[in-house]
Amino acid sequence: LAGLSTTEAVPVDVFVNGVSTADTGAIGYSRYVRAEPVNGDWMKRLLPNDPNGNLYRIDDHAAIGTGQFDYAGEDAAPYDVTYLKKTNEALHDYSDIVRLTKVLNQAAPKTFRQEVDQVVNVRQWLRYLATNALIANQEGGLATGRADDFAIYSGVEDPRFILLPHD
Repeated sequence: LAGLSTTEAVPVDVFVNGVSTADTGAIGYSRYVRAEPVNGDWMKRLLPNDPNGNLYRIDDHAAIGTGQFDYAGEDAAPYDVTYLKKTNEALHDYSDIVRLTKVLNQAAPKTFRQEVDQVVNVRQWLRYLATNALIANQEGGLATGRADDFAIYSGVEDPRFILLPHD
């Protein structure tokens, strides 16, 4: 309803030794969903006119990296730990992430807005953050100050990054 792209998810029952966890709470949670994988097929469904860009799953669980859009220099190595590529992996090209983090961290105050507008779909990011606030999402993600449980995508036709919820 908010006009945001997201993974499809359907409720599922989980059984352990033939017993539904919904009945016993045996695993700690009693409600589960089967979520659509974060991959190129997802992008083909969400953005059929621009599905061949770079999709990254953000992971702050890594031993290195915070997922906080820190600029770590021009080399790809620091980025491939936190920004897990889900499309175009073989290219090992993180230049779009390097550019994004460099702009977010080093753009001059006078040109900050113009530079950010070139690498981020600001309107979409604001809609994403506002929607998370309105639904009181307490799961990880930028809205809670935690760089987890979301993905970012930079298309070929429109290379500005968009935020995509996950989990």
